[in-house]
Amino acid sequence: MIDEKIVSYYKDKLRIGTEKIKEMHYDGAPPESLSNAISCLWDGILRDVFFEVAEKKHFTSKIDTVSVVALGGYGRQTLSPKSDLDIMLLFFEGGDPLINFNQEILHILWDIGFDLGYSIRSTKDCEEMAQNDFKSMTSLLESRFLLGNEKFFKQFISNFRKKIINRRIDAFLREKILDRNERYEEVGRIVQVLEPNVKEGAGGLRDVHTIYWISKASGQIETINDLDKIPILSAEEKETLIKSFRFLWKVRNDLHYLSTSKNDVLSIQYQSKIAENLGYKRIGNKPAVEHFLKDYYSSAKSIAQICTLYIRKMLKKRAPSEKREKILHQKKMKNGLILIDNKLYLPRAGELPKFTLLSSLFEVFKYVEHHNVLVSERLRRFIASTVKDIEATPDEMKKSASIFLDILSSKKSITGLLRLMNELGVIGRLIPEFEELDCLVQFDIYHHYTVDEHTFLALEKVDELLTGKTIYDELLYNVCRMIKRIDLLRFAILLHDIGKSGGKGHVERGAEITSKILERLELNEDDAAVVQKLVSNHLLMMHTAEKRDFSDDVVLGNFADAVENEEELRMLLILTYSDISSVSPHSWNDWRKELIKTLYIKTSKFFERGLHKKIVHDEENRRKMQKVIGKVIQKSGGTITEEEVKTFLSKLPQRYSFSTFASRIYTHYLLLNELKKENKVLTWKALQNDKAGITDFLVCFEGKVGSFSNLCGVVSSKGIAILGAQIFTNEEGYAVDTLQCTFINGKPVDDDEVWEEVCRDLQDVFVGRTKIETILSRKKRYITDGKFDIVKVEDVVEIDNDSSETDTIIEVQAKDRLGLLYDITKVLALMNLDIRLARTITEGIRAVLVFYVGDEKGRKIRDELFLEKLRDNLKESLVEK
Repeated sequence: MIDEKIVSYYKDKLRIGTEKIKEMHYDGAPPESLSNAISCLWDGILRDVFFEVAEKKHFTSKIDTVSVVALGGYGRQTLSPKSDLDIMLLFFEGGDPLINFNQEILHILWDIGFDLGYSIRSTKDCEEMAQNDFKSMTSLLESRFLLGNEKFFKQFISNFRKKIINRRIDAFLREKILDRNERYEEVGRIVQVLEPNVKEGAGGLRDVHTIYWISKASGQIETINDLDKIPILSAEEKETLIKSFRFLWKVRNDLHYLSTSKNDVLSIQYQSKIAENLGYKRIGNKPAVEHFLKDYYSSAKSIAQICTLYIRKMLKKRAPSEKREKILHQKKMKNGLILIDNKLYLPRAGELPKFTLLSSLFEVFKYVEHHNVLVSERLRRFIASTVKDIEATPDEMKKSASIFLDILSSKKSITGLLRLMNELGVIGRLIPEFEELDCLVQFDIYHHYTVDEHTFLALEKVDELLTGKTIYDELLYNVCRMIKRIDLLRFAILLHDIGKSGGKGHVERGAEITSKILERLELNEDDAAVVQKLVSNHLLMMHTAEKRDFSDDVVLGNFADAVENEEELRMLLILTYSDISSVSPHSWNDWRKELIKTLYIKTSKFFERGLHKKIVHDEENRRKMQKVIGKVIQKSGGTITEEEVKTFLSKLPQRYSFSTFASRIYTHYLLLNELKKENKVLTWKALQNDKAGITDFLVCFEGKVGSFSNLCGVVSSKGIAILGAQIFTNEEGYAVDTLQCTFINGKPVDDDEVWEEVCRDLQDVFVGRTKIETILSRKKRYITDGKFDIVKVEDVVEIDNDSSETDTIIEVQAKDRLGLLYDITKVLALMNLDIRLARTITEGIRAVLVFYVGDEKGRKIRDELFLEKLRDNLKESLVEK
């Protein structure tokens, strides 16, 4: 049959042509050439199929009564390998749409392998749709003739422009701005996200299309290849736009080939391979993918900025001229700038102001902040073009730093202004080291933003707290407003990751760089010391809260000594919150928040009582124990006596009493009594901690070597993540444990049926009815699709015998997976180590597990040979079987 022959022939032609185009891409062809090759291939097959079928079906004479046109990316010729193909058959009003003929051709094209979108419209249909639908207007605006009656098509487009486009240019402009805003609301306004959408994301290809659509509708250009002819953009802006557009387009082409689909999300699983395909190489300790992503984000940021600038210029060009009264009330500033209606302008005539001194430029931004005025586009371009040539003597650096601190001391939201100062190169002129953070990438799935974007997001968190925009947490809100020197806090946040440009070890490197910056800017000694300490200690609070037992007064005392005073404690809390909450949308979770806030409150009370100066341990411990006993009796509703509480607590380590909530102590008391009286294998209770967003799983059983490891294995097998564990054994040999848990999706484990299943399996393991290995074989893999396998996590085992007076602290870092905690605790059990406390921290796919352990006699482990064997066994357990 004719259809089968046509399909077979053109399917081969499409396959051979597609393979040649793929070779072109990997031979380094520019994206325009690739798109032209795809268009030519599709155009040729389309025309040949139409004419061949028309000839066989005797429709040749009728083809001249219609026009077949390309729409969308096919129309504007910005195709990528897996783009779809949109065409429209356009016919005269009253003409023959050739429906049966078209249906036959459509099926042939689909069988050949075209991802085809198809419509049949009369000229009247098109005009009516475009009147009320801007998407239809856009589609027709970028349509391209393929075959049929070309004269008819050109006449239609000419009339369409006169009747529709030219009369609705202002509405079209407003609609494209609205489309862009809605798109940004949907995908996010931040360019430097972990997995950007190359087409629809902020600074993506759609922003270039927006410039093209508006420019074409307003008669500035004809095709997307004419971007260099847009009159309202400068030569530099056009050059940057075209270069960035080509780069993103090439990335999208490679993404389509790698994913073998129309995929526009630059997922982490493809990033390294695309970097390799585009010729990026490892330099020093930075992998090729980080250099590639830096260029990607830089290009996307340029596109987003130029698109915004272009829209502003178009609005200004088409908006009514400034009202006369605004001009009449203009004010000339001492520096030569003109203030009109709350905006700073360059003078229209005469000599332009000369910012010969760096401090004079900072004074401009101080005025902007103090008086809430805007900076005109022309003035922005002027500053950006001259800032590098401004004199920056040591004295000017000192003056500028002083003015900058004045800006940073504002109680208003100033991060928008700081972003502007950074974009124009003003911050970089004062702190050249900060420019190294521009679009700097950390290739992991924990850090969702580039380092510079993370820094400004952290500064925005301070703005939100100061202005009351975010009062979901009263403590953070109140603490932030109590800080006397908010300028020093903001300056420390600006510099806190300054060392990341050098790769690993950013805290130590950042402290060194900060020291040099502070010395160069000549901050006074006390101010410099505060900023230096905050930068050096910006991870201290998080690490102490998550990795150390701060219920121990020694640990708390060491932390307080490092912080020194209440004011710096407040600053460190807000810095810690701002830093963590700006890593990713979910990094500041309820559990982490509760740990850090509890550490803050305990340290604040520590300062209030002066315990950091002198601790009388026996006296303080007696006071604390009496307070605990009273709270437990209160929680019981008076159902237990003081003597019963004392007897229960006396058989457990003192740390249990001081680190456990009174309500949990009372629950453990009931569980242990039930275990002994009813001779049960285990007793349990799951309590919801709504404040921390977790579930506390309290369990009692007869403690034996390996019991805790089995407990971890069973719990993990149900898809439950163990965030922390407090493990105690009383003098009678009973385990009195508390586990802080969530499902692996971060939600509390609030289904008692799940816990009942956990305890049934655990009981079977304890009595020997089931092997733990059988239960673990049912577990599901944590990251099921292997998407992040490309990201490497270094296995690290560290042993610390200095940070605790009583325990050896083991810290393990590895790639996260379900059952990891079981594998590690099994090693500890087999080596007869007693686990007193466990903490797990998950950062993307990196898990950090911390254990407080002792030997069989409860002592620190000091035997070096034993410690070496312990390290080796732990590292071996980290290899996923």
